[in-house]
Amino acid sequence: KRTGKYNDSTLTLENIDLPVKPEGVSVSGTAVSWNDTDNAEYLLYDGSTSDADIKADMKLASPVKALAYTATKGGITANADGNRHDQTFTFDTIPEGNYKLVIFKPGKYVPKIVSINVSTTDYDCGQLKLWLYGDVTYDGIIDGTDAVQIKRRFAGKTPNAFTSGAAGDLNDRLLCADVNFDEVIDGTDAVQIQRYFAGKTPNALVSVK
Repeated sequence: KRTGKYNDSTLTLENIDLPVKPEGVSVSGTAVSWNDTDNAEYLLYDGSTSDADIKADMKLASPVKALAYTATKGGITANADGNRHDQTFTFDTIPEGNYKLVIFKPGKYVPKIVSINVSTTDYDCGQLKLWLYGDVTYDGIIDGTDAVQIKRRFAGKTPNAFTSGAAGDLNDRLLCADVNFDEVIDGTDAVQIQRYFAGKTPNALVSVK
């Protein structure tokens, strides 16, 4: 902000207010997906926004509940495993507070919703894996193995993909397994996956957006 005063016979200009760049820190990270298509959307929501409201917002042509911040996206690079692909992202000048970061990649990917607490230093979200609907084994392929893992969980048989592996992946596995969106993981989901990899239609995965 600057103030000044200019006078002549025709003009008086006082208390000039110039725009001030908002203060804040950066929020950054890397999205990891199974394809190299640059169509990911990166959005920030107020931390009090429910996941249900966010998912409903994602179905709109233009989200209306998202905060007005635009992420700077990096290029797509091959992951070290040779199969997945990385894209960096950064939000600048974010004020302190609680937020939900959302990564949404159209084309059968589960929306990634992550709660973050931004303080006075830059926030690095690290690598955030994006999951394909139906791919509970997280190998980039939707096949009979995924259907078997769902059947094993539904039948209470262990081990299965939902009781082993990284604990942080559990919620993502559950979300991607619910291919018919009824919030229950059961044999119906397994059947839909079997129909998908067998090329039978209709199936739930054909209509996933």
